[in-house]
Amino acid sequence: ADKFTFSFGSNVLPDVHCSYNVRKKEMKILWSSVHAENVKSTTYHHEMLGDVVLTETLVSLGGEERIHLEQLRLFLPIRDNIKVPMTLVASSNVGLKRWVMDRQVKLLAPTLLTGYGSYCINTEPDWHPEHLPLLKRGWVVGMVHVRGGGELGRKWHFDACGENKRESVLDLDECAQWIVKSGISDPTKLAGEADSAGGFLFASAANLNPHLWAALVLRVGFFDPLTSMLDTSLPLSRQDYYEWGNPLDNERVFRSLMTLSPYHNLERNREYPPVFLTAGSEDPRVPYWQVAKFMARLRQSQQQQQQQQ
Repeated sequence: ADKFTFSFGSNVLPDVHCSYNVRKKEMKILWSSVHAENVKSTTYHHEMLGDVVLTETLVSLGGEERIHLEQLRLFLPIRDNIKVPMTLVASSNVGLKRWVMDRQVKLLAPTLLTGYGSYCINTEPDWHPEHLPLLKRGWVVGMVHVRGGGELGRKWHFDACGENKRESVLDLDECAQWIVKSGISDPTKLAGEADSAGGFLFASAANLNPHLWAALVLRVGFFDPLTSMLDTSLPLSRQDYYEWGNPLDNERVFRSLMTLSPYHNLERNREYPPVFLTAGSEDPRVPYWQVAKFMARLRQSQQQQQQQQ
């Protein structure tokens, strides 16, 4: 064949789908998440700064509008000699590169963290146009590649399955604490965003350390894995045993899910960050009532806390 198609993109490079004619040595842009005529003017630069990989791009967004982006890829040392991959992106005006060169610099930027940490699914460093308005306003957008995902292979996934599911939650909690201690952000400016099993991850982390977060956006969150795994009439409970374990047959799995379940661990008289939740009325994976009862208990706990103040 004379032609083949390929795609590329990253957190700092808009997705581009191209066709290349081998015989004529010509490349044609078939589709791009920004205007195709502007992709040609995008510049791309890699640099090693100690143990951090810095990527810089200058992206044309249409007309004369451009944004200079910086991306950091690093491995954060945490407990048990584990290193968790993190990806941080911001406009050059925020100063991520300057922070790498001098760790005493305090950026204290509004920061949005995302993650998933289940089913061996990678949190891909893709171009997210919905994050562009935040980047233009001086936000840092970060991806935390916690255990339970597939970023570092099958062992990385299995290390946070079943009765070890707590490891993914602790990974996120330690990474969020590092974001604050490093001066990149602070608890009044740190937000989280996630979907489905990622909602479990962030809600569980917020239960551990609610004052670390300023806000959470959790879409169709899996807030009650214990009840779901106990109810075999649900369509996906049995096939999810490999991920969450079977609390019907294993007491350690039962106790693990009980101590992690976002719903069961909402405490009275404890202040939680503002939370925006969504649910799907016909979602077979996460029934709407999981989100509804989590919100009901969360509201009840906050009302009791406010009444005591």
